[in-house]
Amino acid sequence: IEEYLKQNPYIKSARVSRKLPSTMVIKVTERKEKMAFRYDDDYLVMDGEGILLKKTRNVPKTTLIEGIVINKIKLGEKVGAENGDRLDKALELIKATSDADLYFVKIDMEKESKIKAYIYETLAVKTDYDTLMTNLENGRLHLVVEKLFSEGIERGTITFEEDGSASFMPAI
Repeated sequence: IEEYLKQNPYIKSARVSRKLPSTMVIKVTERKEKMAFRYDDDYLVMDGEGILLKKTRNVPKTTLIEGIVINKIKLGEKVGAENGDRLDKALELIKATSDADLYFVKIDMEKESKIKAYIYETLAVKTDYDTLMTNLENGRLHLVVEKLFSEGIERGTITFEEDGSASFMPAI
């Protein structure tokens, strides 16, 4: 039963035991959809470890990652990418956003030196990878976003510089 359950990509682990006299206990740890990539006309949906959960034509309700070329796909296995270091950074970003209690609808990683992460389609964060990670981990991005939301602002661009300073440019 365990081996059968583990064939499902959404099941991370499964443990089956018997409880005498007539009970079977099944404990399952599920994988959760965390991010997706465009792949031709489809979307590849993955968990936070980069394990491919499904391929679908429907737009997933998870963070869409752009700028990474996927070259290895097999259901239930970690995807491969031409620019593997960027894939690793995307996985780290997804974990950091979850830890920071933030959500990006899209992260554009096409340019290695600049990342554009969208909180809404109309509200973006522009910076480099290290600066974005630092501001996610220290909570500064969360504070800036909360301040903007409290003022009813949902359109524009937040820019973080390497020195820790932040600026906001409202959208017209």
